Amino acid sequence: MKKLVLLGSAFAYLFLASCLHADTVVMKDGRRLEGKVIDKGETIELRTGATKTLLDRSEVARVERKKAPYENIEFFGLKARPPIKNGTDGRKTCEQIQVEMVYIPSGEVPIREAQGGALRKVHVRAFLMDRTEVTNAQYALFLKHVAAYGDTACAHPEQPVGKDHTPAHWDDPKFNQPRQPVVGVDWYDAYAFAKWAGKRLPTREEWRLAAGVGSVYPWGNDPQPNACNHGSVRMLDSGERKLYTDSSDGFVYAAPSASFASDQSPYGCLDMAGNVSEWTATLNAGRACRCGGNMCQPAELCRNRTYRFMERSLRSFTTGFRCATDAE
Repeated sequence: MKKLVLLGSAFAYLFLASCLHADTVVMKDGRRLEGKVIDKGETIELRTGATKTLLDRSEVARVERKKAPYENIEFFGLKARPPIKNGTDGRKTCEQIQVEMVYIPSGEVPIREAQGGALRKVHVRAFLMDRTEVTNAQYALFLKHVAAYGDTACAHPEQPVGKDHTPAHWDDPKFNQPRQPVVGVDWYDAYAFAKWAGKRLPTREEWRLAAGVGSVYPWGNDPQPNACNHGSVRMLDSGERKLYTDSSDGFVYAAPSASFASDQSPYGCLDMAGNVSEWTATLNAGRACRCGGNMCQPAELCRNRTYRFMERSLRSFTTGFRCATDAE
């Protein structure tokens, strides 16, 4: 009986902690409102206790939604762990990857399939997006798991036989620092990591929505040197334009995550204009869509709407990824 009472107290504590954990609505006038956020299309419902407040979406800058950071709690020798999302092979993995995710409300995304093609609008449902790109430190946990248990549970069905998820530049100090985004990963690597972490890759339309559809760049409609990690372009004697990395913005290669405060989308996602381009889940004729600018592109090309379909086997020092999940 005593153990039942203590165990009940443990879960009561966890329930109270989850109730106290609040989402944050950042208003355009600078106010930060906390509570449980529910997307209702044109409005956002904010619940605080028994109080419900409807907010006009046009007055909301962004919504920051975090999952409660539960810890193991011990009561007189009894350990209580709240339910967590498990890895696809039944092993607990998500608690290893502590990544802030931001809430992206539903919206319309303009998409042009090809240069000169017709512009169409795609409706995107609300979802959660990693605030930053997956880092080397986070990816190292995935490699440790694969080394111990294999990748059968998280590999894509079309993944090449004998696939090794080690990044192409894993041993290069220019690219392997813990806070740098992981690069040199192909689409199959990104897919497997996301599934292992209990998430998924965002679609092209989700990525575009999270980057912001109201302006050309996260900071407005005009390019600004050093507002993101970008490169430069040089003209060769042959007349060909060639893209290069440079250090004009303070970094030659990938910058540590969140190094550029100005490269922030309306919802709080960082480094979506520059730093590294990112894999998405969207496929076309077997090729995968890669979104965003990178450290090799000049500032004017690091736009919110930049995307290109690439071979899924591409492993480049300009390419990384971030993850998404469905909104609960």
